[in-house]
Order: sequence, then C-alpha cells, then structure tokens
Amino acid sequence: MAYALSYSGMLGYLRGGSRNGNWRRLSSDDRAMYRAGLEFAKVNSGVRNPMIVARLLDIVEKLKATFKAMLLKRGTDKTEEMLNQYAERGIFEWLPKLRDWLRTPAYIICVGTLQITLKGSNPNCN
Repeated sequence: MAYALSYSGMLGYLRGGSRNGNWRRLSSDDRAMYRAGLEFAKVNSGVRNPMIVARLLDIVEKLKATFKAMLLKRGTDKTEEMLNQYAERGIFEWLPKLRDWLRTPAYIICVGTLQITLKGSNPNCN
C-alpha cells in the first residue's frame, strides 16, 4: 500500500515542530530535505515516492517528539539494559521485587531524566 504525504499535513508537522522547538534541533540535512519535500508536495499535491516518504516520516517523528517521550525512550532503553544485566547476574533471585520496580513508569521517567542529565553534563557517560 502506497503512503503519501500531503502539503497540508507536512505544513502542520512543521508548525508543531517549530512550536515545540524540535525544528531547530534537526540537522541541516534533515531541514533541507523537509523543506524540499514540502515544496515538492505543494507543487505536485503530495509526495508519493516510497523512499522519500520513508525519509520524510523519519523527520516527522523527530518533529513530533515531546520531552516526555524522549524521557520514556531513554529510560526504557536503560532499564531494559539493567534488567538484562541483573538477570544475568542472578540478582532477581534474591531481590524479586526489583524486577517490578524497574518496570514502573515513574522509575523509567526518573532513569530517563538521569540519562539526559548525565549525557548533557558528561559526554563520556553512558
């Protein structure tokens, strides 16, 4: 099934990304690609090429991203890593509640906040 991006839809994503500050966080290549796609969609009533649509949809996801979603993604990634490490080391055998604790949304957001804070203050921190 072919997917198309319309001019009005792309313009809406651009406005939303401008409002939440994600437009300025895009790389110059992403901004140029999006502007080119926007102009193409305006002239040709949409973008239908699957490769270009896929690239533009990646950019749209970056434009739609919110701070909470970023916290959840980084927190989920880190807690999954912690779950795997603790399972390998057998920590859940003597501390079974830890598995449930690592899966609570509040803890995931807290870990995500720490990850963003640590990465911002120390680029060598994982």
